Amino acid sequence: MSWFYAQNGQQRGPIELAELQGLLAGGQLTGHDLVWTEGMPQWQPAASVPTVMPATAMPAPPSAPLPQSPAIPAAPYVASYQSAYSPYEQPSKHAGLALTSMILSLLSLALGGPFLSIPGAICGHIALKGMRQTGDLRNQGFAQAGFWVGLILSLFWGLILLIIIVIFIVAAVGAASGH
Repeated sequence: MSWFYAQNGQQRGPIELAELQGLLAGGQLTGHDLVWTEGMPQWQPAASVPTVMPATAMPAPPSAPLPQSPAIPAAPYVASYQSAYSPYEQPSKHAGLALTSMILSLLSLALGGPFLSIPGAICGHIALKGMRQTGDLRNQGFAQAGFWVGLILSLFWGLILLIIIVIFIVAAVGAASGH
């Protein structure tokens, strides 16, 4: 099973459970860092996930808060799935493809034709596959919506085309037999 973790506002993974436990044991991750795997409803601190960190291995929470400079207020921790805008953050490599998928699929719905729904479904599939491989799940909603709307509309247009072909065949057979 693949695991992901968020550290310093950046999502990382996928990695195996043993590797994640090794990062925790080695001190590269703390029990306060967030982890997630398929089947979990949301990201959770590693210390609260028994599979990642058994209860006997949980570290004690810090006894006193770290001193803060009165002149500089502490910045709130922002998890990777709620990341604040940063001019230095790299844009998602799959955002353009995910948005293209959604637009093509919706245009197919509005304009009525399979010529946009099929590319919409394909773009959505490629974007979702790339997101899973890199672990960068930003814009996943656009990719999923574009894929499913494109796929359903492609199937719909395929069914309409099949019905038209059957009607023409029945009409041709009827005309050939003289009815």
